[in-house]
Amino acid sequence: MFEFLFKYSRADYARSELVFVGDWPHWLIYTLTILAIAAIGAGLFSQRGRSAAQPLITVAVLQFTMLAAVIWVLMLPTLTTEKVREGENTIALVLDSSASMAYGDTESRFQIA
Repeated sequence: MFEFLFKYSRADYARSELVFVGDWPHWLIYTLTILAIAAIGAGLFSQRGRSAAQPLITVAVLQFTMLAAVIWVLMLPTLTTEKVREGENTIALVLDSSASMAYGDTESRFQIA
């Protein structure tokens, strides 16, 4: 079930590190967060006389939760791991075998390579 929801196993998460690779500058995210909190607060404050406290608290919790989810997505969380997968790592080796490689002082450049 965990792999279905999060794409990787718990063991992969245990040996990996969560990093944020978003291109948004931190100051912009902080500014937008403060403005969003102020807008949510002002909207709820203006409704305090028309509604009971319980629905306003519920709406505030839901709006702040949504704000946190949007901020999380903007920061682009990424899982980094150093797990080597068999068959996916290749090393290409190129060796020049032209006639120019036959020249050298004591032994050919081809033999040295």
